[in-house]
Amino acid sequence: MQFYFFLFKSRKGYCSFFAFAMALLCRSLGIPARVAVGFYIDPFTETLNFYPVRADMAHAWVEIFFNEYGWIEPDTTSEVIAPGEDYTFREVDFARFTSLIEEILSNQDRLKPDITPQIEKEQEKPEWASRLVSGLWVLIRYWYIVIVVLYISITATVYLSPFILFVMVKDRRRKVKLLFKGEFKLLTALGWEKNTAESTMEYARRLDREEGIHLESFAAYYLKAVFSPDYNTSDFKKLSHL
Repeated sequence: MQFYFFLFKSRKGYCSFFAFAMALLCRSLGIPARVAVGFYIDPFTETLNFYPVRADMAHAWVEIFFNEYGWIEPDTTSEVIAPGEDYTFREVDFARFTSLIEEILSNQDRLKPDITPQIEKEQEKPEWASRLVSGLWVLIRYWYIVIVVLYISITATVYLSPFILFVMVKDRRRKVKLLFKGEFKLLTALGWEKNTAESTMEYARRLDREEGIHLESFAAYYLKAVFSPDYNTSDFKKLSHL
């Protein structure tokens, strides 16, 4: 509604009205357009490459894209003051302007950023910190490889941990438990899962009968190690010869 009122009723407004109206009209025809906002600088007010910039110099204009030329910046704001309106352009106060330039030039050394402390701080950074940052950047850059390696490592740890503990522990009963647990995990991972209603021995016999996996003797030694008080060294030696 405001757009319609500006174009066909009032036909007057601020620079932003003209810029947004032109951008919308171009986009309605499929022409890329955008509104830019900045300041209108009078090139004749330049002094020592300094330009006065005031709040009343704020300006909006439209930028339209042409394939052969890129972004073109036509200023659609009318230069004619609308009837019944009055606008007085403020003149530059050169006395004030030159005093500001003088202040800037006299304090130029203070306007430059002091990078020495930052350099010293970076030099004082311990070597391990630099290596840590470099390592993190490598991980971020090759994240897809890191994820695969982590997945393989975690999976291997889960399935191989019983076998690793088997080597470390000394108690023979616990060794048998760990060895059977590791074997059970591997069989489950390969798709030979134990049914909920099955006992350990029934599971072993089913694998022996259906898949040809000879697990029954191993399961018997495992159950003896878990439940029998008569489990001894000879049983462990027999298990090692299976």
